[in-house]
Amino acid sequence: MPNDSPADRLVRFGRPAVPMLIEALADERPTRSVNFSRSSWFSHRMLTVGDCVAIILSKIAGQNFRFHHPDHVEELPPGEYDRVRQAVQSWWEKSK
Repeated sequence: MPNDSPADRLVRFGRPAVPMLIEALADERPTRSVNFSRSSWFSHRMLTVGDCVAIILSKIAGQNFRFHHPDHVEELPPGEYDRVRQAVQSWWEKSK
């Protein structure tokens, strides 16, 4: 039985959702999802809407657009949202 979370539904919806997801990449509102690294006890970080959108877009595109941040940093480095948005935008333009 497939998962039926909102993220799973967006992935199944696929390409028609991409333009709206691109707009949501910079959304810094918190979610109830937590990312953690197994390499450190103090590595838990609450995911933002933008973090989750990057994961969803990665699944739709079949490539990794996820944010890359060290485990010990609470906030994304300056320009990280822009880097991800540019990568997604480039993929989207090439795949039309």
